[in-house]
Amino acid sequence: MNNSMNFIVVGPRGDNAATKRCVFGEVVDGRVPNACYLSPRPFTGRIGRRVGKWAAKPWMPLFIKRLMIRPWDTELSKIESAMRTNEQNCVLFCPTTHPFETVPVSLLRALRSKCPDCKLVYYLIDGVERTALINHCGVKQVTDYLKRFDCVGTYDFNDAEKYGYDYIESPVWSAPDKTVDVPVEYDVYFSGRDKRRENLLSDIRRKLDAEGVSSKLIVVGETGRDYNSTAVSLMNWRPYPEVVEESRKARCLLDIVAALNTGATIRYKVAVIYNKKLLTNFPDVARLPYYDSRWMKVFNDASDIDVDWLLRDEKVDYGYKGDFSARVFLDKIEAALKESAAR
Repeated sequence: MNNSMNFIVVGPRGDNAATKRCVFGEVVDGRVPNACYLSPRPFTGRIGRRVGKWAAKPWMPLFIKRLMIRPWDTELSKIESAMRTNEQNCVLFCPTTHPFETVPVSLLRALRSKCPDCKLVYYLIDGVERTALINHCGVKQVTDYLKRFDCVGTYDFNDAEKYGYDYIESPVWSAPDKTVDVPVEYDVYFSGRDKRRENLLSDIRRKLDAEGVSSKLIVVGETGRDYNSTAVSLMNWRPYPEVVEESRKARCLLDIVAALNTGATIRYKVAVIYNKKLLTNFPDVARLPYYDSRWMKVFNDASDIDVDWLLRDEKVDYGYKGDFSARVFLDKIEAALKESAAR
């Protein structure tokens, strides 16, 4: 199925590597019909960013918001210019974990006023409770905000059940030659932001080193921080295809989920796409569609890791059917909108 809607995907401000290249890379590459990706420009300078954050506070009076949030004037024009006449347009917001700041209510009102037939969709990249925690607000404030959209999608199956949102797996970019095998260079691989995972990663590195297991564990985007341990390498952000190539050289991918999130992670999907073993601390991984106990293991701490399983050389094949592509993702968003309209 090819989506018949015209999708305008609006990601975070700036050239965000995680969302733009990792999640919607296929849209950016032009590999998905009837879809384009917009990356709003960031506020310039420290003062501009601070003004934007204050203006986006939920309690800020509307007339002040209209005076202060000027960058969205440009973004509104970009969204309008990407719309197509005589087609059903859909603006899909997949911003950062700060929805009030990155997708202010003033922008939504303007879109409803100027483009009344356009569908507005919000896709949560974090769980509702985690989003509330990061924004220092209550869960009700987040759920009330999300009522402004025609459809809310989430990769968190607990949130889908609890709040009635549409459970839709987030997409992930895949290499055009994903079926080509790459020689294994190390046994275990991890690359991601800290998110309070560095201590556990250090424990795992020491465990693996002691057992003679080769590993490449990287914390990215945190080079200015003073770590107590040198057990984990520090790097700046790199192009996502480079991370994928490193993942393909591993026998097993290490997955450490952020607190309060209960859904499939990107590492789970990369493991499935490229047929890699997965070592994860996500206890509900067995609920995911491609779970296979032969190649996916759950651990709580470093002492739980089964080294014999890690080092065992075996053929891994999840039978991936292309479910995590951006094309399939947008098809599911369109189906969810149609189902919602039919209720």
